[in-house]
Amino acid sequence: MLAVKDSCVLINLARSAILTQACDYFGGVIIPPLVREEVLDRGSPYQEDALLIAEQIETGKIRVVNLKASLHWDMLDQLNIRGGEAEAVALYRQENADWLATDDDNVRRKRYLLKIQPIGTPAILVRLFRDKVISNIMFLRAVETLRETGWFSPIVYDTLLAEANND
Repeated sequence: MLAVKDSCVLINLARSAILTQACDYFGGVIIPPLVREEVLDRGSPYQEDALLIAEQIETGKIRVVNLKASLHWDMLDQLNIRGGEAEAVALYRQENADWLATDDDNVRRKRYLLKIQPIGTPAILVRLFRDKVISNIMFLRAVETLRETGWFSPIVYDTLLAEANND
């Protein structure tokens, strides 16, 4: 399984202490150069996350893959998809990846136009939990960490907690 991950997913997984498990789960994880830059060169408030992500890059669990050509830049710009998200979409298409791991609502809403298969941090958490890659305790800690970030709606957290209670 080949997954392209964007900055937000990498940061959320690192903060939730399940980045290594998520990289192992997908087998092949690739990121474009701009995503690498976004997650590693952001400064001190995110230093711990950056160190965890850098470690995964150094061990080869996350590979940085250069874009070979400007794939659909005009279309992405017209759809208001720029920066690391645009490079992630372009890399997904270039490498014919199975998943585009993104929490960007704009990209996810336009999945049919972009012809992508998105997966977000909450869905990755559920997959890791259901497939017993992470324990119930790790799952609940990850959900609590995500709740503290405030990135997702309360409904998402309630749904995740219901998943833990169904086990």
